[in-house]
Amino acid sequence: KGKGKAKGKGKSKGKAKGKFRSKGKAKAKATISDLPAAESSVGGGVTKPKAKAKSKTVGKQMSEVWQQLEGRDVAEVFEEAQARVAACMKEVEASEHEQQLVQKEWEETNSAYQDASAMVEEVAGREKEALDNLKAARAAEEAAVLALERSKETHTETSKVIKLLEMEAERKHRLDELDEARRVAQEAV
Repeated sequence: KGKGKAKGKGKSKGKAKGKFRSKGKAKAKATISDLPAAESSVGGGVTKPKAKAKSKTVGKQMSEVWQQLEGRDVAEVFEEAQARVAACMKEVEASEHEQQLVQKEWEETNSAYQDASAMVEEVAGREKEALDNLKAARAAEEAAVLALERSKETHTETSKVIKLLEMEAERKHRLDELDEARRVAQEAV
């Protein structure tokens, strides 16, 4: 019999939990004074932990603002900020205007493309029609050539028949003349 996998045998599943034992002891050893967010107060009690630090971008922006304010009047810094905002708004308007110009140019180009596509399709249609007409003309020419050849063959056959008929008529005419001459000769005898 063939060898197969025995029933009941599969991949073994490990059940060891040795690496989790040390975590519980380490947590128990930690004290409140070890926590970084906790502050001790005068009475030895613990106050609420500090809030988490704000994101770095917000802190960076705030530090830039404080650097700008250093040794200057708040109104002056505010006016500069407003001037920068106005400049940004002008740039936004300029880019929107440029986008409108690009959109308009795209629409014109697309329209020209559509017109050109329509012209190409029209020319392709006329070309197809011309090719169909050319094929029909060639087929008609071939038919005319065949008809001419048949006509020539018929003419040749007809000419032969007419020639034979003429020869037969001439032979009959000579026979009639010969018969007449014989009859006249017999009457004379």
